[in-house]
Parts: sequence; C-alpha cells; structure tokens
Amino acid sequence: EILVFGSGLARNKPADISQTIGYKRFAEVIDLIIEIMNKNGLYDTNLLIETLNKNECNFINTSDEANKVIQYAETDKAGILFDIFHWYREEDSWKDSFTKYQHLIKHIHIADPITRKNPTPDGPGMNIINEMLDLLEDNNYQKSISFECVFDDIEVQMKESLDFLKKNLN
Repeated sequence: EILVFGSGLARNKPADISQTIGYKRFAEVIDLIIEIMNKNGLYDTNLLIETLNKNECNFINTSDEANKVIQYAETDKAGILFDIFHWYREEDSWKDSFTKYQHLIKHIHIADPITRKNPTPDGPGMNIINEMLDLLEDNNYQKSISFECVFDDIEVQMKESLDFLKKNLN
C-alpha cells in the first residue's frame, strides 16, 4: 500500500529557508505522517514523495532532492513516486535517475510527457513512453502503475490507455 505526498502547495518552501533545513523539516513531516500511519495500523504502507516540476512547486523537483529527504527521515517506509511528466521536465536524465533510485520507487504515474494527456499510440510523447516501458521491463519493475493525466472523454480514453498498457507491458 502507498500514500503519496505530492501536493505542491502543501510543500512549497519559503525563500528564507535553506534547502538543507527544508529537507530536514520535510523529513520530520514524513516521520510524523508515518508515525500516525503506524498508530492507525497502516504498518505496511509506504509514504511516497512525488517530485514535481518547478512550475508547480519550488521544492523537491528531482529524485536527488527526494532522496536527500529520505536520507534525513528516520524510517524505511519512505519512497519515491516516479511520474514521467515531471521527471521528463526536471531530471538531467530521467532514465539514469530511474536506474539510480529504482530501489526507492514504489509507484509510477503515466501520462504523455509532452501533453499530460493519456498515452496513445499517436501521442507526441509516445517515443518517451515506449522508452519508459522498455526501462520498466529491463529493470523488472513489479510495483503499481496508475494514470495521472488529463482526459477529455474519460470512458473512451481510459479504455484506450488500459488497452495500450496491456499490450505493451508483459
């Protein structure tokens, strides 16, 4: 099970706080949330940090930054959410970052990384999606995946997206 901490507004860092202090304070919040989860019997739940692009949040925009927070946290229940839309915009090499942090990645969000719409065979980001799916297969990714994208017609496009994943994931 997972719980995602992805809200940009809830975690923007004030300008007068250093990055290091921000990482430490965010780690304290992670520890507090996990303590509350444990008190409520959610012992097998991981708290995932979703890195967001700089247009949505001014803090924890890369997997390296998420890892710094995790290193300060006093738990083994913190992890990273891999969102191709954000990673494509912020990571120097999203493939290298995935490989580097795959041990911490517990969930994946899929969307066309160019449009943020559902992935389709003719979408502008399809080559990137295919590279991502190859990377998942090459690294034997066995954890959860969900769509986090804009749908114009959710009934039709969700079916298209599910069909696409079934066809392309083994």
